[in-house]
Amino acid sequence: MSERATAQLEIDYLRDEVKKLKEQLSNDVFAKATLRKNGYFVENLWSVHDVTDRYDCSPEDAQEVLNSALTNEYITEQIFLTIDDTCNELNIKLVENV
Repeated sequence: MSERATAQLEIDYLRDEVKKLKEQLSNDVFAKATLRKNGYFVENLWSVHDVTDRYDCSPEDAQEVLNSALTNEYITEQIFLTIDDTCNELNIKLVENV
C-alpha cells in the first residue's frame, strides 16, 4: 500500500472518530440541557470512568460503587447541611411547611 493510501486511511479513520465524538458530545449536551430544563443540577456529574480509571472493575461494578458512595447517608446529610449554610449566607428563607 502506498504512503498516500495509508495516509488517506488514517485521515478517514480520524474523521470517523471526530464525527463519533461530536455526536456523543451533542447527545451529552442535549441530555444535560433536558435535565437542567427539568430542574436538575448537572454541573457536577459522576461517571463510571471516575471509578474505572482508578480501579480494576467493570462499568457495572463502577455503577454500584457510585450508587453506594453518592447515596451514602453521610454524604446526603452533608449536602443538605451545605445547602442550608449556603441559603443562610445568601439570606434565602426556609419554607416553613417542609
